[in-house]
Amino acid sequence: MGVFLASEAIFRRASLLRWHTCPHSSKFQSLGTSIARTLKKVKKGHLLNFRKPAFQQYAKALGELSLAWNDLHEMLGNLFWVSLGIPNGVMPLDVWHSSNSDRAQRDMLKAIAESHAIGGDLTKTAKIEILWVLKRAISLEDTRNNALHSPVFQSGNDPVEAAHQSGHRRAKQLANKDLLKELNYFYKTTMVLRDYSFEMFASIQTQNSIFPIAWPDRPKMPSRGDSNDK
Repeated sequence: MGVFLASEAIFRRASLLRWHTCPHSSKFQSLGTSIARTLKKVKKGHLLNFRKPAFQQYAKALGELSLAWNDLHEMLGNLFWVSLGIPNGVMPLDVWHSSNSDRAQRDMLKAIAESHAIGGDLTKTAKIEILWVLKRAISLEDTRNNALHSPVFQSGNDPVEAAHQSGHRRAKQLANKDLLKELNYFYKTTMVLRDYSFEMFASIQTQNSIFPIAWPDRPKMPSRGDSNDK
């Protein structure tokens, strides 16, 4: 907590001095001196070490969150391919991966599912279910971004917590929540969507084959089942 409290002190001092002036002004130099004095009070041993055992479970959960999210979008990319009705997936997947934005990729798939083009290969059911998956992916995106981009702290035997006291916008969304439960809920939900996306992909891809795969049932979504579900 030492470094966090020092950072909070710096933040407060800086926020009290809101002026537009030259960096050589006395006020600017005074602020620099104040910050330097505060930093001197922070001993190296108080800096957070994210390889400590206390952080390992949280770090593992963050890694699982990232892997699940990435794999979901790989499956959505496959859905994008077969939704276009093109046998060879090279060009559709090149188009899919031309965007570095997950949201932009989902928007491309959404545009196909909402299209009323004549001769499209998607059934009405397929379009409804693809849009259902995309809607739930959108609802998960903030949870994913909050977890990945929020600063955290840990003290004593306490669990890892979001460092929201400085006003960090994403950390504030995780204030007073059990972070491991949040990440576990995200992981389980994302994996359900990933698996369902793969099952839809397999069904669409084989619909005109000798051995078509039946359309899957919509899955039951996980529940947080804890006080975080507000």
